[in-house]
Amino acid sequence: MRLLFLCLFCFPISHYNFETDYSDPVEAILTAIEKNRVVALGENHGHVQLHELILKTLVTDRAVEELDDIVVEWGNSLYQSTIDRYLSGDSVPWDSVALSWRNSVVSPNTVWDSEVYATFFEGIREINARLPADKQFRVLLADSPIDWDVVESRSDAAPFFDRAASMAKILRTESLLKGRKSLFLAGGLH
Repeated sequence: MRLLFLCLFCFPISHYNFETDYSDPVEAILTAIEKNRVVALGENHGHVQLHELILKTLVTDRAVEELDDIVVEWGNSLYQSTIDRYLSGDSVPWDSVALSWRNSVVSPNTVWDSEVYATFFEGIREINARLPADKQFRVLLADSPIDWDVVESRSDAAPFFDRAASMAKILRTESLLKGRKSLFLAGGLH
């Protein structure tokens, strides 16, 4: 709820015409991206067809022209520099890349073990490989930056439990305040 509040009151929202017939979901997402600074899609965790739709949308020329960032719930922001390097084409050990979604506040949560998350990052890397550096998508890892190597008790982890606040902060500071456009992907309850 806090994320919705922050987005509603800090940034203008355009009116979206829900009566228009968008029989093509890629077209609907692209139209929303063109008209808004943030487009949020509720992610049904591990849903293969939704992730295929996201990648199908992002590979289009219109997405490349209109969108800058993809903000995701399923990534620990502690690993942002690792993901930045991987998605820009650098050689990064896969085990290091996978820590971004497997070492999150909700770990161990087997939902993040779904192949869709690995496929998502591989897909963005493939798309970015075809683009000039200034047009590449940046994936912003929005989950709290918990470091499980230093957590010894529940009280050590407690400051990281407000995941919605972390997501809102990342979206605001890393994208909106920089004048960028974002596709925000998180479970529908955030």
